[in-house]
Amino acid sequence: MEELKENISYKEVELLSEEVQEVMNRIPSAIVRWGMTVMAIIVVGMLIVAAYVPWPRTMEYPFEGHHDGAKALINVTLTDEEVRVISHAKHRNVTLYSPMLSDEFTDNGLSGIITDVSVRHHVDNEYNTELNIKLLNTENRCDTMSTFSGNILLFLSENTLFQRITKHIRDRKK
Repeated sequence: MEELKENISYKEVELLSEEVQEVMNRIPSAIVRWGMTVMAIIVVGMLIVAAYVPWPRTMEYPFEGHHDGAKALINVTLTDEEVRVISHAKHRNVTLYSPMLSDEFTDNGLSGIITDVSVRHHVDNEYNTELNIKLLNTENRCDTMSTFSGNILLFLSENTLFQRITKHIRDRKK
């Protein structure tokens, strides 16, 4: 016990020594001060970007459909929430990927714009939805009335990152 008291008193005296006090009273160098300022500016800048810049939301669904020149009619099965999102996605860009497309479109896919959305059939929580898409990069090189299947990729940038995080938190609380 006495040994412990001696160690404690020795440490207290050590902290109060002139060398320790001198180091504690020394102002940090300019590099340390400005380094911390630069780091704070970077963090604040990232928070501002996350608060104001729209963050893209990617939605990908398998489809079956056919295209005729510059138009495509796509059948997609969606859930209730996805139908709400897609119904507001008119005039949005989409990309169709399919191994059945000719070689020039297989890697890059067919780009298009959704012109119309209609629900064909509803079973339980799934909706058989039909999308009319105006194709942009076909340039009459696609076979007429060709049937194909693959994945449709839709990019939405409606919300900022902060809005998506807070919405996700609210949805988890429910």
